[in-house]
Amino acid sequence: MPTRRRAVLDERASPRQGAGDGLRTPDLRRVRGRGSNGVPSDTTEPPTPWRLAPLAIVVLVALTALDPMIGDAVASLPAPLRAGARALTELGQSTWYLVPTGIVAIAAPWWARRLGWRARVAWRHVGAVALYLFTSIGLTGLGSTLIKHAIGRARPSLAPTEGHLSFRPIGVDPHWASFPSGHATVAFAVAISLGIVWPRARVPLLIAAACLASTRVLVGAHHLADVLAALLLALVATGLIARGFARRRLALAPDRHGQPVLRGQRVWRVLLADSRPGRVRR
Repeated sequence: MPTRRRAVLDERASPRQGAGDGLRTPDLRRVRGRGSNGVPSDTTEPPTPWRLAPLAIVVLVALTALDPMIGDAVASLPAPLRAGARALTELGQSTWYLVPTGIVAIAAPWWARRLGWRARVAWRHVGAVALYLFTSIGLTGLGSTLIKHAIGRARPSLAPTEGHLSFRPIGVDPHWASFPSGHATVAFAVAISLGIVWPRARVPLLIAAACLASTRVLVGAHHLADVLAALLLALVATGLIARGFARRRLALAPDRHGQPVLRGQRVWRVLLADSRPGRVRR
């Protein structure tokens, strides 16, 4: 009997082949290199350049050929349409998005300390998501500001005297800071970042961002190429930031294809439970 028990123990401890082979050293190393959802945690690949090449070509075409034609068409638009665009265009200010996400990123972890452990985890996750949105929108908008002042393209109001392809690089004059559009960059950054957190609303968010970005052309503040360049910048910047958060498993995590998705899908159910201090509905 002792011999039989020893044989069973030896069989369990020895490596096995086939479907049950989960104890071999290479497999254990592979498991350690994966996230909790079973996919590799190293997802630092930036967006592949060839996927963005068509958009970059469209930006160049707009920069050289389309901007003069669209500028003349915008000048002949009816006044009510331009007035409506002027009322909506201020929604592209980053303050509308950075202030609430910044407040939630700070307040959610503080509020979580007063709750039960399940609600505490949930609210900390809310704070992490808010931090991701704040970082993605803020850094993308900051990048747009630095780039457009470094390039120094003339705004449409200077086109009659300076031309559509006039540049004064490295300056602080806002009249020479048109490429890319800052408002459009923020609008697209908000849509793309929220689309990762809320995938079902991705298409409506992108449509709303495109409509908001188009107001920059309608009010005569930017050229079409400026708006398209803002979309290109937002795709690159938000993609890199999202992958950075997913690699650290902060608010986001990589899916089976290595794309960043929202972490803790079930955590939102906890927020609907009774979250009084020290008591959480199970």
